Amino acid sequence: ILSSVWWGGPRWGGGLGLGGVLVLFGVVVVALRRPTRVPTLGRILLVLALIVISLVILVTGAFFGAVATTGVPLTGGIGQRIVQPTSPAQLQTTYRLAIGNMTVDLTRVPFGSAPRTVTASVGVGVLVIDVPPGAVVDVRAQSSIGSVSYGDSGQASFETPTGPTTIFGAPRPQLVVDARVGIGQVRLERGGS
Repeated sequence: ILSSVWWGGPRWGGGLGLGGVLVLFGVVVVALRRPTRVPTLGRILLVLALIVISLVILVTGAFFGAVATTGVPLTGGIGQRIVQPTSPAQLQTTYRLAIGNMTVDLTRVPFGSAPRTVTASVGVGVLVIDVPPGAVVDVRAQSSIGSVSYGDSGQASFETPTGPTTIFGAPRPQLVVDARVGIGQVRLERGGS
């Protein structure tokens, strides 16, 4: 299976993978047109180059194929990103990064009684979500190939029932976080823990 990557994310078949195979096929045809009994240094180097290029194409295709199966989009660029909104108006509903490390620091946002939803994803890399220590948070975190960690305070500090507020019931969440990583790690922290 061949896969190629364009700006919108991985796409199956065609593109760079097919182009690479066609180039390799053309080089082999040209190399084999002249029959010779003695292997020359040029032919040996050509065979080694073909093997290396083929392996690179296969490994790259397999890697992006694995990312595509996770369902996490490869959008939002590459690199390191730190997002630190300080008010509800600055808070976006979606934060995305294709490859790299992204930190979404929500500790400076004052959350009211109306619930806010934040979705964050990293295709390949590390996603850190830092929530305020006093906010009632409902977290859905997933790493398809990797791990999810909950900081020093542990997973229990992020578990919040989402039922209606009653006098004896659990409080309704002020913040709903959907954190997903295709390949890598999701790290959840509470107030820098």
